[in-house]
This record gives sequence, structure tokens and C-alpha cells, in this order.
Amino acid sequence: MDSLPGDDPVAVALVGAVREGDLPALRRLLAEHPGLATVRVAGRDGCARTPLHVACDGPGTSRTGRPSCGCCWPPAPTRTHG
Repeated sequence: MDSLPGDDPVAVALVGAVREGDLPALRRLLAEHPGLATVRVAGRDGCARTPLHVACDGPGTSRTGRPSCGCCWPPAPTRTHG
């Protein structure tokens, strides 16, 4: 999944969960849709943003963006030594 139109129901739910800081909904969406953490959602302004961009968007646009950032950041690859 590379991109979603801004009016796609999954995109609307994703952006809403990120902006509201609804971590249970965000975790559920990410579990149900692999790759959603790195998808780009097309905005009305013509820009496409990842969920992390939405969470960190300009001041005043996200009341609770910081808690959402941890869910939007893809997990780091596991490193093994041996």
C-alpha cells in the first residue's frame, strides 16, 4: 500500500485516530492493514502525508500528536549478532 486518497474510509479513520490520539483505534487499524504506517494519504492541498507527518503536523493542528507518533513509526528491524 503506497498511497490512499484522502476520502478513502481507511484514510479518514487513520487520520482521525492520529489527530485525536486514539491509540486503541490506531493500533487496530495498523494491525488490520499491514503497511498503513508508511502509506501516504493525499490531502486536499495536493500534498501526501504519512501518518507520522499527520501526527507531527504544524502547531495547533493536532491536540495529541505526540502519543500517536510511537504507533506511526515503523518498528526498527531486529538486529541479531552471531
